[in-house]
Amino acid sequence: MAEQLPYSDLFPYLHPLQVVDIEKYPLIKPVIAEFVWEHTYYVTDYLDTDKLVKATEYLQDHGIKEIIANFDITDFKKTVGKLNIGRHKQEVWVIWLFVSAAFILINRAITENSITQYTEDIKLCFRNAHDYKRLWRERKCRYKGATKTNNQRGDLKQAALNIIKEKCTDRNTDEYNYDLFKTEFDKRYPNSKSPFSKSAFSRRDSSNPLVQAKML
Repeated sequence: MAEQLPYSDLFPYLHPLQVVDIEKYPLIKPVIAEFVWEHTYYVTDYLDTDKLVKATEYLQDHGIKEIIANFDITDFKKTVGKLNIGRHKQEVWVIWLFVSAAFILINRAITENSITQYTEDIKLCFRNAHDYKRLWRERKCRYKGATKTNNQRGDLKQAALNIIKEKCTDRNTDEYNYDLFKTEFDKRYPNSKSPFSKSAFSRRDSSNPLVQAKML
């Protein structure tokens, strides 16, 4: 049993901060044997208490099924390395979400003395953890550049919404509001492209910048 370790209630048999002894639990050996060496590497060189706590908090708030469904390796481009999401808006490494999720499922299987319903999800979590680790190293420079660009775009969009809130009103026509916004935007940011097109002002949903500006 894991003692003096975070979330020992979720990991009562095999804890992700410890080297795995699968011989103690023959039930799960066929499922995780191929992943034990890599997990030993994680524990030795990367995974620590702080990372585990943040990842586990995120899982508790959002659910394991959501992680498995929404952060498959095919969606790597959507979540580069870290999530700035969680109970305390902290950074959470995607790889530790998968590792933590796998161990939660492993411990459930041991508790229930049945691995069948968890086998595929456990394997997928470990494989995705491996793939995220490998791909992040290969792509980190590219995505760091993309992150910088996205941050700049986000700042420009925020500035544009502030202009809309300041200068525009939906009591006038969509075209009139767009003209007011565009004139002011071009004056303040002459070398930047507007994040909002004219057609955006005529949308009838939350994508309309007038609607977004009202929420600031």
